[in-house]
Amino acid sequence: MTSSIFFGVFLQNNKKKRGCRMITIFIRTFIIYIMITFVLRVMGKRQVGELEASELVSTLLLSEIAALPISEPDVPLLFAVIPVLLIVSLEIIVTYSKNKLDFLKKIFEGKPSIIIYKGKLDQKELERMRISVQELISELRLQGIMDISQVEYAILEEKGKLSTLLKPEYQPLSANDLKISISGNGMAHTLVSDGSYSYDTLKRLGINELYVDKICKKNNCKVEDVFLLTLDDEKKTNIILKEKK
Repeated sequence: MTSSIFFGVFLQNNKKKRGCRMITIFIRTFIIYIMITFVLRVMGKRQVGELEASELVSTLLLSEIAALPISEPDVPLLFAVIPVLLIVSLEIIVTYSKNKLDFLKKIFEGKPSIIIYKGKLDQKELERMRISVQELISELRLQGIMDISQVEYAILEEKGKLSTLLKPEYQPLSANDLKISISGNGMAHTLVSDGSYSYDTLKRLGINELYVDKICKKNNCKVEDVFLLTLDDEKKTNIILKEKK
């Protein structure tokens, strides 16, 4: 009888501990999520493919350090917060310093590599960059260039992107070449998205909700029925209504 009571108390205490542990993990996860989101905003907006070496290293370290107090509740939260703040501080200092000092910029970013110069492929530079000719041709195809002989210059930038310049005879004609004047509609600005006003856009364009309502009324619809409403620089509108479910 005594042993069964002891066992029951043990299970109850164990459940309480597991409950507290789950709450602790939940709170830590929330705090780490908010902190990492803020940190990445501070570090700037970049796609993964555009990250520099130091930024990629910082991102990988942040993910590893942030996961530690979540997977190991016994590890103090400060063991993650302090290293994260230190890494972000170092990243900001390095970024600022290399923008001011050329030699640091070369160390952390490298320099552009000319793969094709005046129509001639530099095979040694291609080998030094550890890029096969098939990879180069594939990258050219992605840019709409189907023949390598049409390329005057191909430069591998610091971010790993390939910049190209076609030979004069293969370059498309522009309006300036034809000496004609072309007026464009500019950018299409989103006024309504999924039935909601895009207030940032309205503020930037200097218009209000009444202006949008008039557009909707003119097109026999309401804002809540609009999936997308855009307005270009020539005041032309495009409306896509929500599909009926």
